[in-house]
Amino acid sequence: MAILSTDAICSAIDNVTGDFVYLNGRRVLATGISAVVQGIRRRIGTISGEWFLDLDLGVRWFERDHVPATAAILGQKFDATKVDAEVRRAILSTPAVTSVLRIDVAFNGATRGCSITWQARCAFGDTPVDTLAIGA
Repeated sequence: MAILSTDAICSAIDNVTGDFVYLNGRRVLATGISAVVQGIRRRIGTISGEWFLDLDLGVRWFERDHVPATAAILGQKFDATKVDAEVRRAILSTPAVTSVLRIDVAFNGATRGCSITWQARCAFGDTPVDTLAIGA
């Protein structure tokens, strides 16, 4: 059975507040490309080891028991190639994603943060270009 772009995949989450979206007192469900974008944003924002059922889910932002210092992104000299590879891994692990079309990483030395601009292809088409600020 194929997944349709109109099938509810998850609860919709407001990108600004991080809260569930409600309409007339009922929780809104995300579908199609918007659900995939939301899933990718959550995967990138999840710290590897944060979810006990899958320690590899998310990005290896910090050194942890299962993430050696050489694989961690933060706490090391900034390496755009390492960030690109980690974000690519997180995007490709998102359900319905078939390929990564774009990843641009920009580091801000003054704030020690970075912005990640990405776009992916999924079962429902191409996602819009999206940018996430990390650690700023």
